[in-house]
Amino acid sequence: MNLESLDLSDCSSLVKLPFSIGNLQKLQYLFLTGCSKLEFLPTYINLESLYELDLRNCLLLKLFPEISTSLGTLKIAGTAIEEVPSSIKSWSRLTDLSMTYSVKLKECPHAFDIITELYVDDDEIQELPPWVDKFSRLQELWLIACKKLVSIPQIPDSLYYIDAEDCESLERLDFSFQNPYFSVLNFAKCFKLNQEARDLIIGARPSEFTVLPGGEVPAYFTHRTVTGGSLTINLNEKPLPTSMRFKACILLVNESDDETCSDVSVTCKNSETTLYDIFTEHLYIFEVEMDVTSSELVFEFKVRPNVWETRQCNWKIGQCGVIQVSEVP
Repeated sequence: MNLESLDLSDCSSLVKLPFSIGNLQKLQYLFLTGCSKLEFLPTYINLESLYELDLRNCLLLKLFPEISTSLGTLKIAGTAIEEVPSSIKSWSRLTDLSMTYSVKLKECPHAFDIITELYVDDDEIQELPPWVDKFSRLQELWLIACKKLVSIPQIPDSLYYIDAEDCESLERLDFSFQNPYFSVLNFAKCFKLNQEARDLIIGARPSEFTVLPGGEVPAYFTHRTVTGGSLTINLNEKPLPTSMRFKACILLVNESDDETCSDVSVTCKNSETTLYDIFTEHLYIFEVEMDVTSSELVFEFKVRPNVWETRQCNWKIGQCGVIQVSEVP
């Protein structure tokens, strides 16, 4: 058969894959996401063309899938799989492995250089073990409502995405960002963060956005307003650069008690940032680039619902602030 992609996601009646799937030697993509009753995958087969296997949220799956040594992407987060076999070292094409945290991973050092996404959903865990820092290629860390988590230890330099939303006990970040460039830092509803942690988060430079609790734009942002989404700054540089890059911070407020849109875009001149699952009394930090045509720069931040949002949008800019981070002569 010439089938190259097979999507059986959310097939709630699927308990096991038939052994005959081994006949699909041209299959490149196999999606089994959310197959909540899936317990078994066939063994002793090798789908030589299979590049991506997605088994996320197959809750009953306990055995590590070994149906192809040609995989480039393997997603097993949200399964009951806790260990990685040593044979994975021979999977030369594997570059992306996402899985759920387990204490048994400590016994699998052969996987430390392979795991790229780690999901932690333990509502009893108070701190991550220090050996997580040995995950040398870890790119994304998802701390999913870890209600008792108090601190995060040193993290790998490769990390560029942290989602710690609703970690309500989180106080400390026992590390420094060796890599200052992050995609997303989501600390929404982490109301107990101490000042040192907040300063660390605010000082990072997200390529998308940072979110953390706060009722006013911090003094870190050298130009800021008390109210509204507009501010003007005067430049002293001579000669003036053609373009300047700023880190911006906004405080969003909801002008209605009614249900409002949760996904918005924030625009400023030619820059646009998409924000998801927005919250009141939270700060959103992102970068904007401004063309310089005079010694006066005017920032006007505006909020609009994203194109897929069908609900009314009552979110407005409560405060805003900026700080210069670079310039292009």
